[in-house]
Amino acid sequence: MAKTKTGIFSGSFNPIHIGHLALANYLCEFEGLDEVWFMVTPHNPFKNQADLWPDELRLQLVQLAIEGYPRFRVSDFEFHLPRPSYTIHTTMIWSMPVVRLVTKALCLSIRSFNSRMSIDSAINTNYFIV
Repeated sequence: MAKTKTGIFSGSFNPIHIGHLALANYLCEFEGLDEVWFMVTPHNPFKNQADLWPDELRLQLVQLAIEGYPRFRVSDFEFHLPRPSYTIHTTMIWSMPVVRLVTKALCLSIRSFNSRMSIDSAINTNYFIV
């Protein structure tokens, strides 16, 4: 049985917009992903927390936006991690054996990829789409 190829699209989604959906759809259609999980980040360390909409509201808006897209999922996974949320922490947890049920692809913008620190260890265990 082949592993599911899952893209992790982490972001504040403040708010989610058509560009997010178009990118996720492109990754499924043309980059071979079976599904994309929209990982709502509660506190991006590079954004002012006061400028972010409430966590639950952003989560609900993503859920509403992806209705009708059977290959999309929404996740509050990062809500349960220490804040601020660093993608490196998420990738490290996703690299643990108990979570290796899927082939993971981390979807990052060039800006996000260039601003992340200490991602060398994550690169060895994840497939990155930048």
